[in-house]
Amino acid sequence: MNNNFKNRGNPENHPWGFNQRTVRPIRLSLITRVISLAFLLAVAVLIVGAGLVAYLNVRSDGWGSDAAAWAQVSGSMIAIIGALWIVASEARQARRIRRKQGEEAAWGVRFILIQAQFESQIVAAELTQANEGFDTDDIRSWVQRAKLANLSLETLLTSSGHIHPAVVVTLCNAKILVEQLCSDLQEFQDLVTRGQSPPSSKISDIVNVHASLSALIEHYDARIRGVREALDRGDDMLPLTEWWS
Repeated sequence: MNNNFKNRGNPENHPWGFNQRTVRPIRLSLITRVISLAFLLAVAVLIVGAGLVAYLNVRSDGWGSDAAAWAQVSGSMIAIIGALWIVASEARQARRIRRKQGEEAAWGVRFILIQAQFESQIVAAELTQANEGFDTDDIRSWVQRAKLANLSLETLLTSSGHIHPAVVVTLCNAKILVEQLCSDLQEFQDLVTRGQSPPSSKISDIVNVHASLSALIEHYDARIRGVREALDRGDDMLPLTEWWS
């Protein structure tokens, strides 16, 4: 059985490592926490200070314009900080949703890649086992399998919103391989229809496609694992600051 179909339900063997969460660098996490804590302390000091001034004004002069102004300042600070907190929370939630959608789309791409590899493997197996000549119905079935894989890849290439350009590059590589498979099978079919024997080089080209697609899937898994690790380090964003550090 193809290795791509093994252990599909076992999270410990997930090709993208979904059972693990990349640990962020301690230095980056510490700096982020220190900055957040310092910001919260500064805000708390400002709010408490404004409230204290308002209280002292009320106590000394009663509820006058000065006390009202300081109370308004304190309330405005609370409102602004609350709004900033909500915006930041919504931004984090939006990043998580966008990442989840991107990972789901990338997993859909992997399914199509595996299906294309599976179809080409069936073609290779049946082609190499045809010891008593090539049946036209079998060849027609091979052509249909290749065209189905090609159409699926073409459909995915027209969609947008992929999690990383590596997904598009992988799809393009797979599309080239499957298009060549379609062309080779069509030429193979024409030769058999005319009663000619296909050359061994043509048969070898057709058979080798499934191995190339299998290697491409492994490369794709490695790239997506790297993308996930980068997103973990960047809090669901690509850590662009690492490129300049």
